[in-house]
Amino acid sequence: MGPVSGDDSPVPVYPRWVAWCNLYIAASFTARLLPDRTVRLPGLFACWIPTVTYGLWPNPMAFTTRRAVLAEMRQYELAAA
Repeated sequence: MGPVSGDDSPVPVYPRWVAWCNLYIAASFTARLLPDRTVRLPGLFACWIPTVTYGLWPNPMAFTTRRAVLAEMRQYELAAA
């Protein structure tokens, strides 16, 4: 699943659940590709689920990115001291 799940360092930049969250967000956009109308329920799966998941996606990414940046800043401060 890419760099996030393949990070074997002692302190990974992003937690493994971020990879699964991003995969779920990407998968939510594929419902409109389904051929059968009874499976995809056009109003729900093709519009609202991708919209809601894309709207929620910045929250975990902002949280984990901020945490990674602060950890890196602490690491440089300790090295400089």
